[in-house]
Amino acid sequence: GGKAVITTASDVLGLTAPDEVARRLDAVVDDPVALRKVTVALVDGQPVCIEADADPGISGYRRVAPGGSAEGCAARLLVTTASGPAPADMLTAKLIPRHFTAGVGCHSGTTAADIVAAVEAVCAREAIDPRALGVIASIDAKRDEAGLIEAAGRMGARLRFYSAEELEPLGRPGSDFVAT
Repeated sequence: GGKAVITTASDVLGLTAPDEVARRLDAVVDDPVALRKVTVALVDGQPVCIEADADPGISGYRRVAPGGSAEGCAARLLVTTASGPAPADMLTAKLIPRHFTAGVGCHSGTTAADIVAAVEAVCAREAIDPRALGVIASIDAKRDEAGLIEAAGRMGARLRFYSAEELEPLGRPGSDFVAT
C-alpha cells in the first residue's frame, strides 16, 4: 500500500547524480566530500564537466578530454586511473574506474601483505592508482591460496582464475610446475 516518492534532487531534476556516474563506471570515489560538493553544484544548475579519456555516454555533462579546457564549467568529475590528487583549479571529484587486472603468480604460502605490496609497487611504478585494480587473476591451481584470496579482499578486487591452457597463448613467463 506504499507509494514510491522520489526524494533525490538530481532524480527530480532528471539529472544523473555523480554517485550514479561512479556506479555506472564501476569507479571508486576518491573523496566523498568533494563528490557531494559537485552534486550540489549540479543540482544548483551549475555546469559540470566529465573529464575522461573516452566519452562515458552519460547525458547532462559536457565531456572534456584530459587536460582540455573546462572553461564554463563550475565543477568537474575527473575520471582517471592515474595516481595523485585531483587538480585544484576547480571543484573536482575524482572517480577511479576499476579497469585494471593484475596477473599474480605466487608460491604456496605467499602472504597477502607480500602480494599487496608487489601489486602496489607496480602501480606506483606505472603511476596507477591502486584502487583502479578491479581484478586479480591467477592460474586455477591457486584457487584456494589464502594469501591471494586475502589480498584480493584487501584491495577490493574480484578474483579470476584461468587454466594453464588459457594462459599459454599469452606467452607470459611461468614456472615449469604451472605449465604442467
